[in-house]
Amino acid sequence: MKKILLASCATVMMGVGSAFAADVSAPAVYDWTGLYAGVFGGYAFSGDDEVGVTGFGPNINDLSLHGIYGGVDLGYNHQIDNIVLGIEGDIAFADINDSDSGNGFSSKDDLNYVGTLRGRAGFAIDNALIYATGGVAFTNSDYKVTDNATVDIKDSFSRAGYVLGGGVEYAFDDQWSMKAEYLYMNFGHKWLSDGVAETKATPDFHSVRLGLNYKF
Repeated sequence: MKKILLASCATVMMGVGSAFAADVSAPAVYDWTGLYAGVFGGYAFSGDDEVGVTGFGPNINDLSLHGIYGGVDLGYNHQIDNIVLGIEGDIAFADINDSDSGNGFSSKDDLNYVGTLRGRAGFAIDNALIYATGGVAFTNSDYKVTDNATVDIKDSFSRAGYVLGGGVEYAFDDQWSMKAEYLYMNFGHKWLSDGVAETKATPDFHSVRLGLNYKF
């Protein structure tokens, strides 16, 4: 009789335990889907623009763009299981520049702003997102090459190019997240002239940046 009673109690306890476990919800998995906006700041470095002037040689000066930049972004993510696909646009004021002198010439390149329009594709591990990104980059540049005698090339121009990179983003709660990114921006080339001599501007740079986003 005791064995039957103990078995019955054990069966009841197991049933209650199973019912309780069924009622307890599993921890919520973070959902990256949604519209977001944020701010960011970064540092550009290791640009590579070898300045040449027609008739004077291919390597007059060497410009290596570097400096800080910061701005705002707006984007949208859509999550399918662990895959997150999105699009993001950003614009930033920039203090990215370099100057060089030698061989009788002085050169300078100064970027006024930079922006991108990029796709993002990533893998979500709950609150963490690891992603690759790429798309179109654009900038406005003040460019100058002169020897203070026969060559005086000065121009302000806008250029579009490409951007590639990747990053990690972590969500602290349902709204706020922080990201760290590496981006390489290349703006192709632009021929500039003073009417006599020509130079080919080839602005580009690597960069790292941190951002804070709010999901609506």
